[in-house]
Amino acid sequence: MNKNNLDYLKDGLKYTGFGTNLHEELEKNVREQKPDFELRLQKPYFDSTVDYRLHFRRSDQSDLYFFNKYEATLKPDTSAGETSQTFYINKNSGITAREAYNLLNGRSVHKELVNAEGQPYKAWLQLDLGEKDQHGNHKVKQYHENYGLAFQAPGYVRIPGLFLYKQEGAVLIKYSF
Repeated sequence: MNKNNLDYLKDGLKYTGFGTNLHEELEKNVREQKPDFELRLQKPYFDSTVDYRLHFRRSDQSDLYFFNKYEATLKPDTSAGETSQTFYINKNSGITAREAYNLLNGRSVHKELVNAEGQPYKAWLQLDLGEKDQHGNHKVKQYHENYGLAFQAPGYVRIPGLFLYKQEGAVLIKYSF
């Protein structure tokens, strides 16, 4: 077992919002040298719960494991149906557990992303909960400065032709008018 790799995976879980509760189970699976495995976690959020299935895979060329993706399923306590999405992890970063909850609830999240040339940029991400791709995932909409975001009063942003939003941390609250 590669201890540095295990520590890297544990850090990845912590920094993507899954905490430290899965560390023991993670270590057990890595010690068993399985080619791939899943860890499951359920987190309550306000009036709903999110089930997470985290996918790990061992490299074909070495003993290193990678946290590749996770599936999040929002289960509201109301009569609304479940909503699911797969989120991909790259170098221990991506959409966090909390951001997944917000996206599955129809909210937008603000992220720093990297384009194909390796240049960082910031954008608001939102799932199109009405449209799915061939893999059953919701289409991800991106709104960045090239999209024409117009910042109004401090903390507010207007997306042309859409709505006025108020920024609360990394979440946009939608106000229709």
